[in-house]
Amino acid sequence: MLVPQTVYNLIRTFFFLLLLGILFANVIFVLLSVIPLLVAIIGSYSPLPSGIKVKRNCSVKRASTGDLIHVTLEIWIEKGMGIVFIADELPGNFKVTEGSNFKVFWKGGEERKETFTYSMQCTISGTYRMEKVQWESRHFLYRQMAHGKEHCETVIEIHPEAMEIQKIRNASTLARIPMPRGSETRVGMPTLEFKEMRLYNYGDSFRGINWKATARNIYRGGHWPIINEYDKEGKKEVWFYMDVSQDMEFGRSVRNALECGLEAVNGLTEYYLKQNCSVSFCTYNGKAAFVAPGTGQRQHYRIIKELVQLNGEGTCPPDEQQESMGSLEEAVAEHKSYFTRVKPLFVIVTRQNGKEDEELAEGIREAGKYASIQKGRLQVLVINISGYDLAVSTEVDKAAAGLLEVRDEILSRSLKGKCIWIDWNPEKGSFLNALLTQAVGI
Repeated sequence: MLVPQTVYNLIRTFFFLLLLGILFANVIFVLLSVIPLLVAIIGSYSPLPSGIKVKRNCSVKRASTGDLIHVTLEIWIEKGMGIVFIADELPGNFKVTEGSNFKVFWKGGEERKETFTYSMQCTISGTYRMEKVQWESRHFLYRQMAHGKEHCETVIEIHPEAMEIQKIRNASTLARIPMPRGSETRVGMPTLEFKEMRLYNYGDSFRGINWKATARNIYRGGHWPIINEYDKEGKKEVWFYMDVSQDMEFGRSVRNALECGLEAVNGLTEYYLKQNCSVSFCTYNGKAAFVAPGTGQRQHYRIIKELVQLNGEGTCPPDEQQESMGSLEEAVAEHKSYFTRVKPLFVIVTRQNGKEDEELAEGIREAGKYASIQKGRLQVLVINISGYDLAVSTEVDKAAAGLLEVRDEILSRSLKGKCIWIDWNPEKGSFLNALLTQAVGI
């Protein structure tokens, strides 16, 4: 066992005072010499706090941006006596909103268990790992300390925030949101493409009953048969194309245009799937991601998985080999085989970069070859994230941002007359407000 330097100093002090008492025949010095000796003995039999174990519990492993995640840390300290410092390491995009991820407490002679909680919040979607909890222990008498890290891995998946369309009570307003042509038709011959399992409803065919799932449901206390539901012919499609170029990284570290785009795609995906539409997702001008047409809750999970992986802010290491997708025109042309029997609604999420964007115009023209036309406009919905306010901090910056928005408004007039165009400034309102105020009048 390594003896601390403080013990040697105390022993030296003991002998020094003892010798002084003997030389000068002074009982006071002899009695004083006992004090450092007792301190050295007591301190030697009371080591630093050690045997530290940590367990972390999170209230949820999947959350949306802005949601509160409650974290509970349980600490066990087996040996030693002294002060213990505990600090839970947070990923870069997380912040503590309630409580503290730092704790200081006293460890006595007996084994101690300590528990503390705090709440954290993340503003950027992605997959994050909370790996280690740092600790530091200090001796109660000596200037002796030890450091360490306990490995305690927790993986948290942060999804983009979704729209709260269910709060809208006006059915006429919802009905005027851009929809693929003919999507109100819910009848047709079933195909062989499985959609999902659901409870039996009056009028369903007995042929669709899944007897094994029904038996399990009855065994668990259910009373209704389980039906296999398949997609029907004639289902209309919605295709999302998202720009993932460097222009989409505009903004602050806590919120940028890419994160806002993921939020818009997630919200509209959920809405269109609930409207019984088939939804697809693809990226362009960057990392390639593609989700083939599908319906139901499983399709939503597939798209969310791609959205989470698109954001490079997560702490999980990305794939070493990543394919790249070209321009919007190339992405639409690559999937033209899917449009032979349908006229989908195209949803393009991008950010106008301040100049006449011929590349975007060519992509819209390519999508227009397969989209239908209503009221003289192509069924191509362009969501332009126009928030220069995402990167401003002063009043001068805000004035400059306003001028840039006016300039972009002028440059985009030619495109706005050909398709459905929505300008969304995330700093001035939610995407749902922008969608309803600008698209409802179409």
